Amino acid sequence: HTIFPRLVKMFYANLATSTTCIANSFVLGTPICITPDLIAETLGIPNEGITNFHDIGKTEALGICLEQPNVNPIMNVTSSHLPIASRIVLLLVTNTFLPKQGSHTLPSERDLKFVACVKNGTQINLPYLIVNHLLSRPNHT
Repeated sequence: HTIFPRLVKMFYANLATSTTCIANSFVLGTPICITPDLIAETLGIPNEGITNFHDIGKTEALGICLEQPNVNPIMNVTSSHLPIASRIVLLLVTNTFLPKQGSHTLPSERDLKFVACVKNGTQINLPYLIVNHLLSRPNHT
C-alpha cells in the first residue's frame, strides 16, 4: 500500500523539465514518457480541442459560470457565488481533472475558463492539459 506513493514521488523527482508537452522521467531505472497521445489512447478520449484558455476572456468566462450576461469583470468569485451546476463542474475541474492544493472555494481564472468551456460545449484537449498539468506541478511534487 505504501509502494505506489513512493513510485509517484520518484516519478516527479526524476521528471525532466520540458518546453514541449512530453513528460519524461524514470522510476527504478525504467524510462517513462507520458504524452497527450498516450493519455488519449489509454483513456479512449480524443486528443483534440483547445490546449489553452487565452482566447476566452475572463469576463466571458465569469458570465458563463455565473449564468449572467452582465458581470463585473473585477468581481472576486468564490464557489458560493456559482449556481449549483457550475459549482459541480468546478469541483470536477479542481478535484479530478486538474487537481490542486489550497483553496477550492477561490477558483483561479484558469479554473473558471475551464468550467466555462465545459458549460458552453467548447472541446477541450484533456490529454494535453493533463500532461501540461503534470509538468507544471511546483517542484514536481
